[in-house]
Amino acid sequence: MKKTFLFLLYIAYFLALVVGAEFILKTFFPSKIPPLDNQLPPYEYALSDNPRLGYELRPAISDINSDGLRDIEHPIEKKPGTTRILVIGDSIAYGLGVSLEETYTRKLERKLNNTARESFEVINLGVPGYGTVQIYERFLEKGLKYSPDIVIYGYWFNDHTSWGCGPQEYPFFTAHFAAVWEGYVGLLKKYPAIEKFREHILRSELLIRSFHLLHIIQQKSSPKKGTNNDILPYAAQWKSRYDETHKKNYKISFFEQYKDQSSFYKYVHAFSALTLLCKERNIRFILLTTPVMTDYNTYEYNDFHEYANYIADLLALERVEILPFFRQAGIDTVRLGQIRKDNIHFNDIGHEIVANALSAYILTSQED
Repeated sequence: MKKTFLFLLYIAYFLALVVGAEFILKTFFPSKIPPLDNQLPPYEYALSDNPRLGYELRPAISDINSDGLRDIEHPIEKKPGTTRILVIGDSIAYGLGVSLEETYTRKLERKLNNTARESFEVINLGVPGYGTVQIYERFLEKGLKYSPDIVIYGYWFNDHTSWGCGPQEYPFFTAHFAAVWEGYVGLLKKYPAIEKFREHILRSELLIRSFHLLHIIQQKSSPKKGTNNDILPYAAQWKSRYDETHKKNYKISFFEQYKDQSSFYKYVHAFSALTLLCKERNIRFILLTTPVMTDYNTYEYNDFHEYANYIADLLALERVEILPFFRQAGIDTVRLGQIRKDNIHFNDIGHEIVANALSAYILTSQED
C-alpha cells in the first residue's frame, strides 16, 4: 500500500513539474512560430494537415471564404468564356492592411470586366508569411483545381526564405524551423487517436523544444550529404547570383545568408517546378514585383529588382515591375497610413496602382 502511494505521489509530482514547466515556458519564454503568432489574429489561422504548409487560413472566418481563401466564394467549375486568373503570394497578395474589396486582386477583376469584352475572374491564394516553397505547395493543393488560365505570382524579396521569415524569427536553438516543424507535424499525424487534442499538442512548448533538440542531435550525428545532388542544372548558378546580391546588400534583412545550400535549393526547386507546371498546362505565368516602401529618390534596393529580373530571364517569365509606378506616385501616396516601420505593404492607392498596371499589361498582351 505504501509503495502504491509513493508511486502515485511520484506520478503526481512528475505531472506537476511538467505542467509547471509548460506554464512557465508558455507564459514567460514562448517560442515564436512564424508567422502564426503575428500579422493576423490567431483565430484566422489554422494549423495545416500538410506539414509543408505548416499553417493556413481558417475557412469561413472573417473575410476568408469556405475554401480558406481571402476572397469571395468561387465555384470550382469555370464558366464558359471566362478567363480565370489566380494570384499567388504572401501578405501583399493577401492584402494585409486593406479591406478585401481594396486588394489589387478584387480591383483587378473589376477593372478587367469593366474594360474588356470577355469575362474575367480573379482568385486570391495569398497567405501572410508564405515563402516560395509554401506558395508552390498551396498552388498544388488549392489552386490547380480552379483551372486557371493565368497565374500571377506576387513575388517579394524575402520569399526565398523558407516560410517567408528571416533567421531572427526562427525559434530557440539553431536548427531551421521549417525542417523541425515539418517533422513534428508529420510525426503527430501518425497517431490519429490524438486528433481531438492535436492543436494543443502542436502548441506544447515542452514537446516542440524536445523535438527540436532531437532534431539537432540527429542532424549533428548523421553524415553530411552532398549539397549538389539532385538539383537543377542551373541551381548553382542561381545560388551564385544570390550570394553576389547578398554580399552587396548584407546589411539589409530581406536577403538572408543561408547556412546550408539545401534550403536554398528547395526554394529554387519550388520556383522552377511552379513555372514548369504552368508551362506544361499552358497557363500564362506572370511574375509581379512590388518595391520596398521607402524614399524613391534615394532608393537602395535596385539590386533586389535586378535579382528578380535575373530569375525571370532564367525561367523565361513574363514580368510586371511596379517600382516605376510607385516612384511616380511618391512614397507618401502609397505608404500604409503613417506606419513607417512597415516597408513591405501599401495602402489602397498602392493596390489601385498595381491593379491598373496588371490590367493594362494583361489586356495589351491578350490583344497581341
